[in-house]
Amino acid sequence: DAQSATQKYTHLFAWHATPWQQMQQWQEQGRLPHGLLISGRQGIGKRHFAQYMAQGLLCEKHRPDLHPCRQCKACDWFGGGTHPDYHTLQPAPDKKQIGVEDVRQFIDKLMLTASGMKRVGVVLQADKLTNSAANALLKTLEEPPDNVHLLLISDAIAQVLPTLRSRCQKLFVPAPIQADAAAWL
Repeated sequence: DAQSATQKYTHLFAWHATPWQQMQQWQEQGRLPHGLLISGRQGIGKRHFAQYMAQGLLCEKHRPDLHPCRQCKACDWFGGGTHPDYHTLQPAPDKKQIGVEDVRQFIDKLMLTASGMKRVGVVLQADKLTNSAANALLKTLEEPPDNVHLLLISDAIAQVLPTLRSRCQKLFVPAPIQADAAAWL
């Protein structure tokens, strides 16, 4: 389960610096999007990036650089995979796509606030949404509730429904250069 794996996301990788700077710039300008489509090659840490960002958004310190403090109650919950205002959506283990009923349940959970002001939902494999599921999510992206951030992740951005792509700010995560990858390994 993606939520229980959040505890290991305590930093960003070197190749995340450029998209992170873009996020910080949007934050400084007061233009942090409610809907963000994070794309790039498979295996470069897009989920890691989104979960780190989610923790920063939910952090009680509300730091302007978006980095989580890792010391507050919200960061503790997030690190333990139990933050009540953080939700993920992905295809069920026995399915290849995300169905409309899955999206409806995901949205219902996002509309409830449990602990703080912000709520964050991460859609893993957004390119696996069926057309009806994508359209159900589209309603939330068109009229985003206050303090709700949707982070959609895709390895195949061209396969994400065009209407979803048009309602999200796009953020490309580049593959690491050889020196960064070697240092990380």
